[in-house]
Amino acid sequence: MNVESQFADDSLLAAGSHYGAMRNVVRFDALALFESIYPPQMVVQRHGHERASFTLLISGDYVEEYRHKRIACRRASVLFRPAAELHANRMGGDGARCVIVEMPETWCKRMHEGGITLDEPRQCSDTLGVLRRMWRELENPDELSGLALEALTMELACAMQRGPQHAPRAPKWLRGVRERVEAEFAMLPSLEHLAREAGVHPAHMARSFRERYGATIGELARSARMEFCINELIEGKRELSEIAAAAGFASQAHFTTAFRKRTGMTPAEFRRSRKMHRA
Repeated sequence: MNVESQFADDSLLAAGSHYGAMRNVVRFDALALFESIYPPQMVVQRHGHERASFTLLISGDYVEEYRHKRIACRRASVLFRPAAELHANRMGGDGARCVIVEMPETWCKRMHEGGITLDEPRQCSDTLGVLRRMWRELENPDELSGLALEALTMELACAMQRGPQHAPRAPKWLRGVRERVEAEFAMLPSLEHLAREAGVHPAHMARSFRERYGATIGELARSARMEFCINELIEGKRELSEIAAAAGFASQAHFTTAFRKRTGMTPAEFRRSRKMHRA
């Protein structure tokens, strides 16, 4: 059943206002970054935002509709939307978890003066590296997180500017390999098996994957597994041992070691910190 928004058509939302459940708000200078979570099948009627923004999709999917175009947003994509651009949203069956970066007019002017001319809704993909780093900064902020997030936002703007001119679509076989890595990280087949099913040589597959996505197949698999674990810990519905097994760890101890190496906390500490944050 669709979840309809309760807001009037063509409403203009003030800075920091969104229809999702907002978490982990970080502000640096005039930038505001936060996580926003939307329920499955949520439908938001046409509206706009006072500030321009980037929306990075961590998980799920949604469609954003404008007067003359429609953009399908999927995991690891980033969408730029100018200030006051009217649009409607329809979330997919799993809802959507996003990182949103809001930018005031002065910040957009600085981008323009630097040669970045973003004046209409645009999307680019293959931003997984930037997405991972933003996610880590939001989950574990410190005194340098604001500066790091500002630099990552500029990196996003550059990727958006370059994307349509210099980033041709990855071949179908390579996209298929990435989809398998992200979906089957818990029991990933061997490189030889992946290459055979993709119809390419393993060396060509490994080199093409790293060049296209900025990470090896193993690195992306580890990142997908850790992202799965983080989402499960945030949801709080499974025991730690169940999460470890579902993610493909040999034991809960192995899960704890890998998680602490990645985040600086054990899974139990991370879960407690989330509960304290909500309180």
